[in-house]
Amino acid sequence: WLRVAWDIYCRNLEEQPLLTKASMASLIFFSSDSATQYISSYNTTNSSDRNIAFVWDAPRALSGASFGVVATTWLHYWWGFLEYAVGARLPVAQYRLSNTFIKVLADQVIGAPLYIYGYYVTTSFGKAVATTNDLSKTWSETTHKANQMLWPTMLQHWKLWPFVHALNFYFAPIHHRVLVQNTVLVGWSGYLSHLNNRQLMTPAQEIKVTIIRRETELKMEAERLKRQQEKQLNK
Repeated sequence: WLRVAWDIYCRNLEEQPLLTKASMASLIFFSSDSATQYISSYNTTNSSDRNIAFVWDAPRALSGASFGVVATTWLHYWWGFLEYAVGARLPVAQYRLSNTFIKVLADQVIGAPLYIYGYYVTTSFGKAVATTNDLSKTWSETTHKANQMLWPTMLQHWKLWPFVHALNFYFAPIHHRVLVQNTVLVGWSGYLSHLNNRQLMTPAQEIKVTIIRRETELKMEAERLKRQQEKQLNK
């Protein structure tokens, strides 16, 4: 049945490439977000409360699915452009390694930040729209959050995706590259969903937390020294 499913996928990919890619990505984001919701709920619930029914956040999962469509459409045309632009200067047949390096570099410097920023904007705004009437305020909050979350997320992104895309651009035919990405996205999209809804500390927040932690340590040390001095005076 795997062979049959693969043949169906390849036939649809040939006949309707963008629709097929977008449908797969949407399904992956929807399923991964739903699974992340369940796992996060289980891990953060006290053992005595785990008999409480799990509440599925539909707007959150649907906003993730909508991003799957947006992101795949972007990648379909962006990677097509990279293939044409880089291939015109560095033909794959002659400069395969250099061709791959330039495409990965351009993708990670230009494409990846737009992808991550688009994820936070699309999913946060899509989820918030279901519960608010003030779209202007929601949009402002959404873009502010995206700006704050972008670079901390990119630092995590660059630990994985340059390697994945180096293999992807070097070995995979262009029409199967989104499928390779979608396969890795099974885990990565869940991770993004976790960051988006559980919050990753921004550099400013990390500095603030570090200062508070240091002030607390200094206060505790001062109290310890004060108690030692009082003991010595009482002897």
